[in-house]
Amino acid sequence: MEKVISYITDKVIERLDELKNPLIVRIGQSNLDLSDESLLKFLTKKYYKLDGRLYIVDSFSLENLARITNLQAESDKEKKIQNILSRGGKVYIIKEGRDYSSVLNDSKYGFRKQILDLEEKLYRYGAEFISIS
Repeated sequence: MEKVISYITDKVIERLDELKNPLIVRIGQSNLDLSDESLLKFLTKKYYKLDGRLYIVDSFSLENLARITNLQAESDKEKKIQNILSRGGKVYIIKEGRDYSSVLNDSKYGFRKQILDLEEKLYRYGAEFISIS
């Protein structure tokens, strides 16, 4: 009987821990509308979790990209992303949250290629650029 009680207690504690830890962890703050509906749409397409969480980056700068891909994270956000990727996790970066999108569209080929190479490198680390529109 004690084994049954112990088992049930362990399961209840696990479930409470799951409720305390959010399923979706937003890394960054942006003005993007990330309502439950848009996230639910994304979750139905792809789902990957590390420690029971889905990591979504909703604001991302060119500086973030360069520092993370060169393993020189400075900010808490960069360190968190780098830590998740180094543990084999997957991080989803919302394309609409990249503040360097205009640079990609307006710059000359060499500069644009350099940025795309950095994004490819980040992809090889385990990040994925997604669109929510």
